[in-house]
Amino acid sequence: MNEEVYTGAEQNRAEHVQMVTLPNQTTQTIANMVVASAVIWVVISVIQIIIGLPLMIFGIGFATLGCGCWNIYACIRNFKHANYVRNCDNPYQGARIVKAYEDSWGAILLCLLLNLFLGGGIGVIGAIYDYILRSYVLKHRDKLGG
Repeated sequence: MNEEVYTGAEQNRAEHVQMVTLPNQTTQTIANMVVASAVIWVVISVIQIIIGLPLMIFGIGFATLGCGCWNIYACIRNFKHANYVRNCDNPYQGARIVKAYEDSWGAILLCLLLNLFLGGGIGVIGAIYDYILRSYVLKHRDKLGG
């Protein structure tokens, strides 16, 4: 008989992982929040591009235009991430989602600062929403297997 032996922490983790069923309401809510974030960033990006194009005449619109284009790229990634979260079907994927949001604080702060100083300030709204999304994921980590 080949019986696995767990240490206390591993056993608690194994029992915790087995109790989570994915996808669930939490993954659906997170996916909806990620889509909302992507939509917010699309609006911000369009505004940045509209502001940046005429300001290029004066040579100061390049940064705002660059932020707008970068934010569109981030929107595309957010829509893909929403599908990943929505289709998450095991606790290990859920734990990876939690880990990604745990590690996202610096990226959100960088995004906030870049959009504040180079993107015309409007990107702060998207960064604040992303922080709210991060907080929601971390608060509900137990429902994701993380």
